[in-house]
Formats: sequence, C-alpha cells, structure tokens
Amino acid sequence: MSSQEIDDQALLANNSQLIAALAWQGYQQEGRGVVFIDTTATIPSQIKSSDCSQISFIYFGENGFLSRGDLKIWLDTSIGSRLQEYDPTKEVLCLICNPLKIRFVRFHPQSVPPPQAYQKLKNRLSEFRIF
Repeated sequence: MSSQEIDDQALLANNSQLIAALAWQGYQQEGRGVVFIDTTATIPSQIKSSDCSQISFIYFGENGFLSRGDLKIWLDTSIGSRLQEYDPTKEVLCLICNPLKIRFVRFHPQSVPPPQAYQKLKNRLSEFRIF
C-alpha cells in the first residue's frame, strides 16, 4: 500500500461519520452517486480528525456526473457500473482528489452506516465545507 493510499485511508477513517452522513443525504436527494473529497488545499496526513475546514465535500448524483463534462469521463470507467451495484445503506463511493491524483475508493464506514450517521449529524452538516 502506498503512502498516498495510507493517507486516503486515514482521511476516510478520521471523517467516517461525516462522509457517511453526507453520502446518505446526497442519496436521499439525488439518488446513487459519489462523494467527491477535495484535499488539494492541504496534505491529508496533516488533517486532524476533528478539523475538516481545509477539505471540501461534494456529493454528485449520477445525473450530476452526466451534466459535468469533467466528471462524465468517470462514468466511462468502472465507476459507472459500481454506481449501480453498491449498497448505499452500507457503503460510500468516494473520489479523493489530492495534489498528486484523483483516486476512487469504495468505502465501508466501520462505526456507523450512512443512514444512522445522517441521523446523528443532520443538524450539524452546515458546520462543514459541503457543497
């Protein structure tokens, strides 16, 4: 496992509930989709688990992909088929953008599944950089 993959895994682990909550909110509003996590403003390994202020989280439903030319290319890869087969009640599809590359991750939140994470955090989601 590369150091970048380790950084990505730490980012997901440190922000598991937030990512799961955002994914469930997005799924309820837009259907199946992907959480785009933009860490280009910082280095993921330097992010504290309680500090999401330097990270942007964006949920793109499948139709959102189709309307954006720069994202549509991802549907032409295996992500398109994974959008149809993942279980949004148990897992989250993520595109993690860092200064080195964009990486696709199929993420299984360990502590709280997406519906429960959303119920816990729905009143606090506005505190984070969610677009």
